[in-house]
Amino acid sequence: MYLRVYCVAIMQISVLEAFLLETNDSHIGDKYSTNRQFVTVSEFHDVKQVLQHEDNEIRQKVIQIQSDMHQDFKLLTSQLKTELSSLNQRLTVCEQKNEYMDLTFEVGRKYREIENKYGNLQLSFEKLKRQHENDLFVIGNRTGQLEKELQDVKQLKSVNQLLDFHGMQTDV
Repeated sequence: MYLRVYCVAIMQISVLEAFLLETNDSHIGDKYSTNRQFVTVSEFHDVKQVLQHEDNEIRQKVIQIQSDMHQDFKLLTSQLKTELSSLNQRLTVCEQKNEYMDLTFEVGRKYREIENKYGNLQLSFEKLKRQHENDLFVIGNRTGQLEKELQDVKQLKSVNQLLDFHGMQTDV
């Protein structure tokens, strides 16, 4: 059925060299009035060529826009890579500064720790020095006492020897 309609439509186009756009059939009493509008094949081809030309222009514009977008994308990608590289370098510098700051902080902490230990050592040294001076004073005093006692013992020995000598003389 559809094949027959299609074939009839093709034959009418070739015979009439026109297309039926719209049919308006109105029924008035016993008569039918038909208002038909037709487009010729040449008009159809002209419009078709204009539409194809516009379609080609639109396609060219789409291709151009795609190309421009591709170029813009390349440019943006390049700029993004450059910016990321710059940020990476800055981050590396910041990390190095941070490591330097950490090292500086650690050196400062160690320095303060050493200062505290040095201060403690000085205090210990002063305490030992005073104790040593006190010990020397005590030893000096004790040495003086011992020397005095030794002197006394020597004198007593001399006296004792004289007494022994005298006692021997008296015995003889």
